[in-house]
Amino acid sequence: MKRQMVSVLAPDRVGLLCAVTEVVLRHGGNIGAIRQTIVGGYFSLVFVLEVPDGFDGGRFARELEGIAGVVSVTVGAYEPGSGRGANGEGSCFVTTLSGPDRPGTILGVSRFLVGHGVNIEDWRVEREGERVVYTARLDVPAGVEPGALREGLAATAKGLGLESHLCHENIIRATNEIGPIKSILE
Repeated sequence: MKRQMVSVLAPDRVGLLCAVTEVVLRHGGNIGAIRQTIVGGYFSLVFVLEVPDGFDGGRFARELEGIAGVVSVTVGAYEPGSGRGANGEGSCFVTTLSGPDRPGTILGVSRFLVGHGVNIEDWRVEREGERVVYTARLDVPAGVEPGALREGLAATAKGLGLESHLCHENIIRATNEIGPIKSILE
C-alpha cells in the first residue's frame, strides 16, 4: 500500500462526503486520516488515502472532479510529518479571541505566535453578530512558558481590539468530556 494526500473543494451540499468515499472504495483505497469542514458555504476535505500499488492518481482525480459541483481536486504523494504538529514534543493549547472583525487580525495574531515558535494546528473563525470569534488549536514548544505566552497573546489581542483566552487542552477535555479525569492525565 502507498499513501496519497488528497484535497477536494466544492460548494456544500448533502452527500459530498458519501460521493467522495464511494470513489475511494472503487479505487481500492482506505482513508487513513481525514479533516472535513464547511468554510463560507464550501465543502473542504483533506485526507490521507491509502491505496494499492498500481493506483492511478490522475484517473482518481478525474473521477472526483466528475462529482457534481466539485471545483478543485489535488492528489499528490504523502510525505509523513512528525505525527504531532510541527513542534513534535510540544503541548497542545487552545486559544479563543473575540472582538470586531478588522483586516490584519489573523496576521497580527499569527505573527505573534510564529515569533514564539508556536504552530497553529487548526484555526476557525465564526461570526456572532458584529463580533468575530477566532478559535485555534496551538502546538506550543516545550521551552515556551505558558504564562508568558498567555500574557503576550493577551497584549497582542488587546492591541487588535480583541479579548483572548488561552488554556491547555487538558482543561478543555476535563470540562467537556465524559469520563474520569484520571484517564486524561495518564
